[in-house]
Amino acid sequence: MIDEITLRYGEFVNRDGELKRFCNIVDDSEYMVMVICGETGIGKTSLHKRLIYECRDIRKMRWAETFWLNTRSYNYMTVMRKIRDDVGADKFQQFTDLLNYFTKSDYKLTLDVQHAGEINVLDKAEIKDSEIGTVAAVVIKDLNINTPREDKEIREQERMFRLTQQFLSDLAAALGDQQIVILVDDVEKMTPETRDWLWTEFVRGAMDRNMSQIKFVFCIDAEPDLADEFMQRKVRSAALKLLSEENIFEYLNKRKVGNEADRRGLAQMIMATGNGKPSTMAEMVKAFLTYSQNRDD
Repeated sequence: MIDEITLRYGEFVNRDGELKRFCNIVDDSEYMVMVICGETGIGKTSLHKRLIYECRDIRKMRWAETFWLNTRSYNYMTVMRKIRDDVGADKFQQFTDLLNYFTKSDYKLTLDVQHAGEINVLDKAEIKDSEIGTVAAVVIKDLNINTPREDKEIREQERMFRLTQQFLSDLAAALGDQQIVILVDDVEKMTPETRDWLWTEFVRGAMDRNMSQIKFVFCIDAEPDLADEFMQRKVRSAALKLLSEENIFEYLNKRKVGNEADRRGLAQMIMATGNGKPSTMAEMVKAFLTYSQNRDD
């Protein structure tokens, strides 16, 4: 069964400049973030899915995505969980354990006790004129857990910082030298707190660690106003434009809408009515196909 990513790829038109810019960002170390901006209905989600196809099917590289649905509740922890699951949850044990510690009221510490090999106790010791008490052949490694269990006394800012830092540490270990593209759609639907975290803790945290193997792609209505001058130099924006009549005609050909004569006239009508807005084009094509099917029935 064909999946959504492959289906959208087969119908995708235009955006050659944006695709070239994305490939340059992936191949170059100068930029770390690509921002795709434009009004609602301009085609940001379609390009988001097309870039996933580029990563998954053409470049065969790691990728992770997150997106917003109006029926669900999201925050910064949701974003990290989704990326963790896309990369492989087994590689984020320390992050998951810390996440559970901060969020589960019945949290229980998990200890992984494994046989570490032979332990020699007093193997070469010489004891004279002494009494020997209890000798234990156990080695305990410090887990460096310094935080008391009074979770509610931990400020949210501290919780956010520690979770993000642990997530980045686990992500770096999971990737090694491999590249990954992290794609986030509908950034404008985030709460202000989550948007602030995205830029100041997540992206900036990766930059501070020099994690150049990570590339970000953010789809958002308006270009963000970044006060951080260093981050500005690492971000490249692409403002999407409306489709041309030829783009619409190409889309109709890929969708196999009517015959060629129908497509040319329909492309002109869609252009005159919707001015090249992708969402309007999709709605009109859907209406045309529904009408044609009902007429034939």
